[in-house]
Amino acid sequence: MEITFNVTASPKCVMWIDREPAISDSLRVEMLKTDVLLTKTKHKEIHRLLKKHNDTKFYLFSLDGFINQAGVRKESDLFAKANDYSLVIENFIKNRSVVYTSYIDPKVEGMFKRNRIPIVIKNLNDDAIAIGFLNKLSEFFFPAGEARLQRGFLRLVMKDQSVKADIHIDDKRKISVIVRDISLNGAGFMADPRFLDLIPPKSLVMIKIYIPRFVIRIKKAVIVRVGQTGEMGVQFNIDDERMVDPLEVKTLSSFMMTCIKDLDNSNLFAECGN
Repeated sequence: MEITFNVTASPKCVMWIDREPAISDSLRVEMLKTDVLLTKTKHKEIHRLLKKHNDTKFYLFSLDGFINQAGVRKESDLFAKANDYSLVIENFIKNRSVVYTSYIDPKVEGMFKRNRIPIVIKNLNDDAIAIGFLNKLSEFFFPAGEARLQRGFLRLVMKDQSVKADIHIDDKRKISVIVRDISLNGAGFMADPRFLDLIPPKSLVMIKIYIPRFVIRIKKAVIVRVGQTGEMGVQFNIDDERMVDPLEVKTLSSFMMTCIKDLDNSNLFAECGN
């Protein structure tokens, strides 16, 4: 059975431009935990993003990736190509862009600085280094005082009623529900309104979500909202083993990555935050 869904993305979207190699699933998941959506494209495609730009996004340019794609082999050609890259960024969204490289010639560095384009020396092919750097950029571009969603920023919203779940109130009682949406820190359900008195807000429940090829078990979740017509929402913390077992975190993460495997698409990124 094929699941159909919409991707809902809100604050903290990062377009990684000209990155080589591909963004790993583990890096995507770690950043999703901090409400950062990573996706990528090449500089030739960024014109498609201009009409959809807003302050929920910033752009990370790989000078190394650009130089490799340009086929630069001689050091004498490096400055000219780097200057071409700076012009691309100059005509894009400079105040929301950062360039990085693993090595830089002082002449090239000076050229970017004269054009007031931030450039840093980092090897972001190392996921651990990338995580720390991206978190610092997020703190800069998205100050802590700005409003944030209560739910995780990226949700898979089911288009039909094909995905089911069981909510276990205790060892003997459970109710069957329809999954409306799911993220890395919560889920929304539709239940029979007659049973909602059994699970008031702040109740702790165990949940099993049945998805083709995946069964996701949440050991402990908190009911955070209950609507009169049967809508309900739960939250959980995937970094807390008392709530979600590490193997289940891996299953949930794998499911999310399977569903959003086309994240490297500027059209999806363009809708992010709108």
